[in-house]
Amino acid sequence: MKQMHGGGRMRWFAGACVAFSCFRLVPCSFSQVPRLINYQGRVAVAGVNFDGSGSFKFALVNAAGTTTYWSNDGTSTSGSQPAAAVSLIVNKGLYSVLLGDASLANMTVVPATVFTNADVRLRVWFNDGTNGSQLLAPDQRIAAVGYALMAENVPDGAITSAKIANGAVGSSQLAIGAAVGNIAPGSISGAQLASGAAVVNLNAASQSGVASGGLVLSATENSALLAAGYVRIGTTTTADAWQQRVNGTPPTARFLHTAVWTGSEMIVWGGFGGGYLNDGARYNPAGNSWTAMSAIGAPAARLGHTAVWTCSEMIVWGGFNGGIGLNDGARYNPAGNSWTAVIAIGAPAGRELHTAVWTDSEMIVWGGNNEN
Repeated sequence: MKQMHGGGRMRWFAGACVAFSCFRLVPCSFSQVPRLINYQGRVAVAGVNFDGSGSFKFALVNAAGTTTYWSNDGTSTSGSQPAAAVSLIVNKGLYSVLLGDASLANMTVVPATVFTNADVRLRVWFNDGTNGSQLLAPDQRIAAVGYALMAENVPDGAITSAKIANGAVGSSQLAIGAAVGNIAPGSISGAQLASGAAVVNLNAASQSGVASGGLVLSATENSALLAAGYVRIGTTTTADAWQQRVNGTPPTARFLHTAVWTGSEMIVWGGFGGGYLNDGARYNPAGNSWTAMSAIGAPAARLGHTAVWTCSEMIVWGGFNGGIGLNDGARYNPAGNSWTAVIAIGAPAGRELHTAVWTDSEMIVWGGNNEN
C-alpha cells in the first residue's frame, strides 16, 4: 500500500475566503454568524502530490481522539471514521473545503455547541480511489477563530458586572419597561440611579411612583405589596362617576345609531332623534374634543344600520328610513373627512337590525329584518 500523508490549515470563514488568489462568496445574514469553517490542506500519495477527485471524511474530536463532537455525515462515534465521504477536487496536492457546508453531499452543519469544549481537533481521512480510505495524521487543533461560532450563542451568565464598564449602560440602552423581570434582585441599588430617574421612567410609561407615606389601592388582597413592605390599613369604597365630555359640538341626541372605534377616535353616525339622521361626529378622548363629519356624499338618513371599521375607513350599510329596508351604504375616511359610495351590484336585499363584521379584507352581512 502506498503511503499517504497530508497537512492543512484552518481558517474562520466570514463572508469571503481567500485561497490561492481565488474568492468564494457565501451569503450570510448580518445577524447570524455563518456556521462554516474553511479548511485548506495538502495530500500526497507515495510522496507525490495527488491530482484529481478525492474522497474525504472529516470529524471534530477531542485531544485524545476518543470522543467525536461532529462528523461530516453524523455517523462517527468515539473518533471513528464516518460512513460517507465528501468528494473534493485536489490540485497538485492542495484542496479546500468549508466544513459544515450543507450544500455539499454528505456534509452536515457544525453546531455551535462543539466549541463549548476547550480542545477541539480536526481528523481527516482520504481515499485516492486506489488505496482505500487512510487516516491523515496528525489531527489538526482548531485555534481561537473557530470558537467565533459561539458569538451567536452567549452562554447564560457569561456577561457579568466585570465585563461592563462604569457608565456603559445609559438611558438609551434601557427601553421603558425593558428592565422589568430581567434584572437580578439587588443588582441595581440607589447608587446606580440618578435622583428622580425612577420617577421619570415611570411617568414615561404612564405610571407613577408612591411617595413616602402614600397609599396604594388594590381591588384584592395583594401579597406582592405586603412583600414589598406595605401595611394593610383597611378597606374603602368609591362611588362610580362619569366625566363630562363636552369640548366641541357632540352629535344631537339619538338612538339606534352606530359607533366604531378607530384606535384613536370614536365615530358616531346616523340613528333617530326626532327624525331619521344622516350626520355624526368623531370624538377624540386624548383631546376631549368632537369633530363634525362631512355630509357630502354621506348615505341617506337611517336607523338600525351597521358600521364596521376597516383600519382606515368606516363602512355604513343597510338600515331603515321609515319606508323600506335599505341595501346601500358608503365608506367614510376620517383622514380626508370624505365619503365614497358603496357599490350596489350584488348587495343583499334591503334590511335593518342585521349584523356585519369585518374580516380584515371583507365585510360580511347576515340576517336582519326587511318588513316595513
